[in-house]
Amino acid sequence: MPLITQEKVQKLIYILKQENSRSLFLSCLPGDFKRTRTKLDLARLDEYQPGFSQRLLAALKSGGSVNYRPTEADFESAVNQAVITKKLVSLLDQSRTHEREKGSNPLKIGFPILVQENCTATSNCYAAPLFIWDIEMKPGHNNTWTISPAKDAPSKNYSLAGLVEGDGTSVNLSALYDRFTDGQPLDAFMEEFPEAVRGFLEDNPNIQTSFDPALNGSLDVIPFTKKADLVTDEATPFRLSLINGALLGKFAEGKISIIRDLETCGEGLEDLAEESISTASLGANRLDPSQASAIIGHQPRQTSRAPWSTWHR
Repeated sequence: MPLITQEKVQKLIYILKQENSRSLFLSCLPGDFKRTRTKLDLARLDEYQPGFSQRLLAALKSGGSVNYRPTEADFESAVNQAVITKKLVSLLDQSRTHEREKGSNPLKIGFPILVQENCTATSNCYAAPLFIWDIEMKPGHNNTWTISPAKDAPSKNYSLAGLVEGDGTSVNLSALYDRFTDGQPLDAFMEEFPEAVRGFLEDNPNIQTSFDPALNGSLDVIPFTKKADLVTDEATPFRLSLINGALLGKFAEGKISIIRDLETCGEGLEDLAEESISTASLGANRLDPSQASAIIGHQPRQTSRAPWSTWHR
């Protein structure tokens, strides 16, 4: 019986895509404000430091830095400020752990966000950032935080591009994505960005938006919290909008890279038949359960050992 078949590869791609649809690449929504610790709608920071998001947009354009330090507030605002601080601490801790274990920092900003609503099911909906912006975030004294966007251009959302290629949405991305390459200098990207977005909106006249391609003004609060909010009778059957919103969260790319590799190279995979193993050439013994498990694929027999202290009695 073949170990790897084209059918199994396609099933694996399907499973990975289902899991990826729940990631921030296709579900870039903030969740419940007080319960969700791993995502933050950055427009909410304007409530506690007026003008923050305007300075953030300027930093995204220039690769500079922006500081967040909430102002003094009443009791209710102080409670919400504490929630934001917990989110920032949690995001920083988790991103550091991920970077230490896997070598990459998943803490990024998704902006702006393309939303597709549907009248029947969440499987036909998405909230996908057009670009993913690398950042560095550092805590300071007295609840001060510094967010520093990278000097390189943001990356394209390959999950959204894959959705378009798979006819999961009618959006035309060519006018937007064909202009850019990952890793190009930020100044070259920003020079092209306004015209690229205008071309994208011209190619997709059904997208409703008030987004300013020049990135002037402030961010808008994301009007949805979860994917179920995207199901509405007003979408007949679909409704597209480009939101001038930005989400801070963990954008881990593991599944995306696997999906891209499988879709690119999967057709070249031949069915790999199970081959017999020459135990003689390996010096292996099928009668030994621990060796047999490695040879024929069974789980190794569990053995118990005496406590360390008993070895020295």
